Amino acid sequence: MLSVWSVVDSGNAKAALQNCRNVGYSRGMDVEVVYKSSAFKHGFTRADILWALKTARYDELMEGMEYKHLSLGFDTRGNPLEVMYTDLGDSRISVFHAMTCRAMFIPLMNP
Repeated sequence: MLSVWSVVDSGNAKAALQNCRNVGYSRGMDVEVVYKSSAFKHGFTRADILWALKTARYDELMEGMEYKHLSLGFDTRGNPLEVMYTDLGDSRISVFHAMTCRAMFIPLMNP
């Protein structure tokens, strides 16, 4: 399933959010994004994560996981990024992982 969102950030990436909304990819679903500290472990910023969610080429529930999702998109420099998040319900997600997309996931970006 291809998923591209209009994302509402609960942090400081308001400029990135505005840019996301202006490019016209929205499916009409606003999602509040909250972050675990582990989401920044690999040096990616909120803007990178938001842009990856916005440009997602793949977004699916992870096999064997009840609420954890894998989203594959691009960071603000156009590099493939994998983002993992938990669906909190009520149009909220909690991002707990973001890193350069691993080779094993790249084929999922081109269905």
